[in-house]
Amino acid sequence: MDAFLSKHQDKITGSLFCPDRLIFKGHLPISYAQGMENFLANHGILLKDFKAFGPQQAKRLKQHAEQLLGEPPTFLRRKARKDDLARQRARAKGLSEGLVAVFSCQETCPTFRIVYGKGRPHLKRDYRRCLVLYFYFLDPEFGLLHVRLTTWFPLTIQVYVNGHEWLARALTKHRLDFEQRDNVFVSLGHVAKAQQLADKLLHKKWPGFLNVLAKRCNPLLSDLLKGLHYRWVTDQAEFALDILFKDAASLGSL
Repeated sequence: MDAFLSKHQDKITGSLFCPDRLIFKGHLPISYAQGMENFLANHGILLKDFKAFGPQQAKRLKQHAEQLLGEPPTFLRRKARKDDLARQRARAKGLSEGLVAVFSCQETCPTFRIVYGKGRPHLKRDYRRCLVLYFYFLDPEFGLLHVRLTTWFPLTIQVYVNGHEWLARALTKHRLDFEQRDNVFVSLGHVAKAQQLADKLLHKKWPGFLNVLAKRCNPLLSDLLKGLHYRWVTDQAEFALDILFKDAASLGSL
């Protein structure tokens, strides 16, 4: 890439290396079978009652989503571009910040099943179809982001943010000129300052930001799961190099 930039430097005004698609996953200390068994024992819940206990908590999560949104989550029976649907909802409601939509759908997720046999029953990690909730927020810092929460134990959570959207808002805040088309910057008034801002995103204190989102979407953290905390890991991190050409003709010639 350095060779490309050097070769065509007469046609290029600058380049920007920026975090793009960032996905974080949160795992509770009940994400493995023995941890879940210990949790149930500490709450006086027998393994034979786990089949009833789990759906009760899933119902609470769905009710919480409905209370936050003021209407039932929209169940998607087929694959859909949830981001586009969320933007449509935001425009229709005239929203610029806050929760704009909650979608639900059936997906294969990690969970547990009870295994019977020699000795006492025990839990075993399993994968099954379960209801998943997608919370879409318009965040003042990141723009449109979503939180994906499985409604079955171990209640794994996922947060998606877009680095280009974050940078666009940061540029606006610092009154730096730019032009953005879809998810690409096609012009920047001050490339060096834009790069300095983009670099700051890598040093953000992510756990605090992610924990706030988790508490908004998972009400069990306030009572049943009180004292337990999500351990956050980077599930996906994509970076983009935006190359800024002087004009469309310069790019077209390549």
